[in-house]
Amino acid sequence: MKEIPRQNIVLGTVAVIMLVLILTIGFFAIPVGITLCSLICVIHGIKSFSWNFLKWSVIFLTIGIVSVIYTIILITSM
Repeated sequence: MKEIPRQNIVLGTVAVIMLVLILTIGFFAIPVGITLCSLICVIHGIKSFSWNFLKWSVIFLTIGIVSVIYTIILITSM
């Protein structure tokens, strides 16, 4: 039986987390989900020494943090 690479397992987990968040929270799942999933990917990138995976995860973590801050500012200004 062929073994599934760990990177595919991490990406599948990220997809399931985003799907569950979008179904439960709706629009607000995007900033929360990007941040949460990119943290999972950063941890995997550090553990597996996958520098390309780590680079893209850090980029999306930055985007996620900025989107969370933007969402909080929008909510407080309502």
